[in-house]
Amino acid sequence: MGSPTEIVSAFFAEWTKSEEAIYQSLRDYLSADAVWENVGVATTKGPEEGVAFLQAFFKDFNVGKMVVDMIHISESGNAVLTERVDRLIDTDGNELFGIRLMGALEVQDGKITAWRDYFDTASLSAG
Repeated sequence: MGSPTEIVSAFFAEWTKSEEAIYQSLRDYLSADAVWENVGVATTKGPEEGVAFLQAFFKDFNVGKMVVDMIHISESGNAVLTERVDRLIDTDGNELFGIRLMGALEVQDGKITAWRDYFDTASLSAG
């Protein structure tokens, strides 16, 4: 199963593969009742709502995958705190823009049960 840090790291590592791999990672790593909050943007519950949110977001920006640059990661109990840059890559392989953010993820029984990302929403208009 791995530690919470290992689970979160593996989750984000899947994102560099493809758009479909990102959706599959949500299905594989989020618990059925996981709450994912993009503070100031949207809140989803469960993997399928998360997939639907990303599908709409990716369509708006023609995203083909994301590269997650993990700046810092720290674990305390079942909580994992991340400082990241999520780089959106279009379907032609060009970087659209990066979103600098802080995330807090909670892990129980090998699944992410809560996930909150905090970032400046002005970066979303940079693309």
